[in-house]
Amino acid sequence: MLNCTGDPLENYLKSFGYSVVLLPREGIRPLQVATMKASRQLQMLGDLPDLFDGTPPPAPAIKTSTASNLSGAQSGGLKVGVGLKLLSGALQAIGVPPLSGSMGFDKASTMRFEFGDVTIESVSFLAISKFIGAAGRISSDATIKGMIAAESIHVVTDVLRARTLLITAEDKNGREAAIDVPAIKGLLDGKASVKSNSGTSSQIALTSATPLAFGIKAAQLFLVGRKLSTRLAEPDGMTLESTDLFEDTPEPIYLDPDSVVAG
Repeated sequence: MLNCTGDPLENYLKSFGYSVVLLPREGIRPLQVATMKASRQLQMLGDLPDLFDGTPPPAPAIKTSTASNLSGAQSGGLKVGVGLKLLSGALQAIGVPPLSGSMGFDKASTMRFEFGDVTIESVSFLAISKFIGAAGRISSDATIKGMIAAESIHVVTDVLRARTLLITAEDKNGREAAIDVPAIKGLLDGKASVKSNSGTSSQIALTSATPLAFGIKAAQLFLVGRKLSTRLAEPDGMTLESTDLFEDTPEPIYLDPDSVVAG
């Protein structure tokens, strides 16, 4: 289990009812469904209408709004190897090839991440409840029926996205560590812009045309008699199934076990 309490980003998002996304990426969106396995990891299945036979009504509209109060959410210090894996995954989501080597962070021991230009994509809980009530017969697939009976199906309701990723590098003593900005620019292939920030060589801002998800809310589906209903899910140790990007990471990452994590 990814477990390290007291991370500023996790605590900050939790105060707004959101859970941290372990690996920021583009593909997370409202109305996706996942099942929670015995390991308490969420495994993506598809989209909400796919849970029903026949032709369900039109899916609820996804609304987008700005979230200035959530800009500035910041992670704790990650060991540079873990930070580079996270950064590589985020950049791959916008089309940058996998990173190799230190990528200009060879003088760093730890990295911190801060999210800017934040927007929220959301579908209201009531709209989802109304859709489920009008969607008709639940899928006849025995596996889906079993997951619903076990109350393991969850629906993503809200996604936080950031267009800017602010990265700070520190040495083993917690002091500023210089970042090789030209080396990073050469790897981005024009898919994101990078510039030094705050007049220091230890902090850079990466800006992408593709906002990446870094926080979510979810709702849980359950049966009342033979009818499907829904309730808001609490961040109680669920994780969204990790990619192999983190399978060889032996150390805890900065997330509290209370958080819902997407990987």
